[in-house]
Amino acid sequence: MRWSEVTVLVLAIIILFFTFRDSQATSDLDDAMNTQMNSYLPCLPTQQTIDQLENLGEERIWRGLSARGHITEIWVNKKTLKWSAVVHTPSGHSCLPDGGDHGEILQKPGA
Repeated sequence: MRWSEVTVLVLAIIILFFTFRDSQATSDLDDAMNTQMNSYLPCLPTQQTIDQLENLGEERIWRGLSARGHITEIWVNKKTLKWSAVVHTPSGHSCLPDGGDHGEILQKPGA
């Protein structure tokens, strides 16, 4: 083998090593987040979750599509200012990763 071939081979191995390491770290983080979400958060069928939030007087004020493939929403009761963050998963279930008893409604940018 010539030195140029050895150099190319070494560079290819280094690139593969870092690519695998980064993808494995991302996978480990996703697994940890899924385990954490499933271990202590109430997850129910989506329609049941929506019905319960509406019964609490909360309404959806914001939603966005996550880079991880789920929809995240913020629900607020405008009288009590209680709020809930809701994650809708592709499986048809929704989880409540966070919520609170106090908050403030901010004006839209440019409004």
